[in-house]
Amino acid sequence: MRRSRLLLLLTAAALAACSDAVDPTLGTDRVFSLYGYLDPTADRQAIRVAPIYGTIDADTVRAAPARVASVERETGREVAWRDSAVTFQDGSVGHVFVADYTPTPGATVDVRVEETAEAGRVVTTTVTVPPVRQARMADGTRLPRGTYRVEVQDVPHVQAGVLRVHVLGLPGTEVDKVGAFDIGFESLPATEAAPGTWAIEVPFLVLARDELQRRGLAGVVELVEVEFVAFVTNEAWGAPLADADPDALVEPGTFSNVDGGFGFVGAGYRTALRWTPSFTVQAWAGFKVDIDPASRVRINEVSLTDGWVEFYNTTPDPVQIGGYTLTVSDGIDDDGSGPSYRIPDRTTVQPGEFYLAQAGLVIAPGDRVQLLNTEGSAVQELYVDPLSIGIEPATAFGAYPDGFTLPSRPLVPEPEDDGGAGPTRTPQVDVFAGPNVPTPGGPNAPLHQHAFVNEVLTSGADGWVEVLSQARTRFHYRITSSLDRILEAPEVFVDSAQVFGSSDEGGLLELSQTGGEVFLLVRYFDPTTEAQVFRVMDVRAYGPQTPGRSTGALPDGPGGVWTDGLPPTREAPNAAPRLLAGSG
Repeated sequence: MRRSRLLLLLTAAALAACSDAVDPTLGTDRVFSLYGYLDPTADRQAIRVAPIYGTIDADTVRAAPARVASVERETGREVAWRDSAVTFQDGSVGHVFVADYTPTPGATVDVRVEETAEAGRVVTTTVTVPPVRQARMADGTRLPRGTYRVEVQDVPHVQAGVLRVHVLGLPGTEVDKVGAFDIGFESLPATEAAPGTWAIEVPFLVLARDELQRRGLAGVVELVEVEFVAFVTNEAWGAPLADADPDALVEPGTFSNVDGGFGFVGAGYRTALRWTPSFTVQAWAGFKVDIDPASRVRINEVSLTDGWVEFYNTTPDPVQIGGYTLTVSDGIDDDGSGPSYRIPDRTTVQPGEFYLAQAGLVIAPGDRVQLLNTEGSAVQELYVDPLSIGIEPATAFGAYPDGFTLPSRPLVPEPEDDGGAGPTRTPQVDVFAGPNVPTPGGPNAPLHQHAFVNEVLTSGADGWVEVLSQARTRFHYRITSSLDRILEAPEVFVDSAQVFGSSDEGGLLELSQTGGEVFLLVRYFDPTTEAQVFRVMDVRAYGPQTPGRSTGALPDGPGGVWTDGLPPTREAPNAAPRLLAGSG
């Protein structure tokens, strides 16, 4: 796409292209060329200031004869930028002015560069910062299999970005360590599907197949997840017209928003979307797949009274489970030959949807509910943990949130104590599974939630997460943004009389300013027997935040509405946004 090429040309010109000693603007009476962009998701901003000396042997190492300042019109925030000498990849040295601040999304920023010499000439530019939004997976049912539609809504402009895969088994990478590489493509045009909504169709299957073949990795690496990074910009980055000559666009003054000088200063940020295709799509693309495709359809919830079993498709692709069989194993040593139910042929679970099997199975605490493929091999399992049911008697057991799973101890063969009866299996106790309110065919809900994520603040390295307790007994919690390492997060103790707790950002808790998820794992106790259970009690997705504002529940607790733009109130009741307006 021509605009994507323009972005690359401008970026090269901005921060690493021609050196100050050979400036194409020699002979002009203008004083500076400015290049860079403001990033509303970053804690530090940078603009290259290239002095126009009028000679070809200028000293670029000396301090730049300039003062740089910016002010936001809407908020009145004033920032003084500081000079730093930077050596670029081509060996040239230039001046990059930096500021430790995060621009307010949607703000208009006036940047002023003043010459410190007697002439005092001034260069200015005005930059509109785009709103910060997360990329999302849109409906792709009409697209070819393995093609995904990525959308960013309510933004002025989007440039196609980077397609990256995270894999296991990459040559040169340690065993069991995830590696990554980018998948090349000539053009993935971003189109404005509706006013302010930009869509990019990513033909992952075709692109990945070609890339794996080119790298000689077909059948070698296992896919962990796909990542697509789009670059959101302000409207200025979308001009000029697509049929303009790109060689002419980089000439001084042709594509410029700088008054009194040359160059271009825009605003933009990267927003990433991650997903995992179905195993069928992975196999077609050439990734190593040793797992049944139906294993990505979770046994999501089971009834302990009515015998139904609910499935949930965690992938962005339809998954076929017709002809598979549900069985119930009575105890961990059972051979699975108990009651069973065959799922009707041609049964398909659509992306992100539920399928309810009225199986009529008798399921009790301590049972393993398994999904067997047509060859009789187990491809999915839910263990009904009798300990958690003993603490919280329930009529349904399953995952929360839907589709999540992470065993707290692995399901592996172990020798029998008597030494002669063969192997047995340690039950798969899952930290995302527990007693639920029965919700057949709909989103799951825990029977009791001892604690909730009540407020999140992303503020550089000073972010935090607030936890609200509604337990009547003591418990410990872990909170993290790293799902795979949730059991490694540090524990925080909450007394039975304590209402609020909080955890600072750092370690396994990283709070991205473009949004993300936080996971709350609770270790709670039976006050009579002191038995303890691990379970994820809450998962909160948070979006981009305005600097100095948080996201939280109004009113506090599970019945509150998850609301942006709150005044931060750490370990105190949340306050409505209007209370911040009069505080100055």
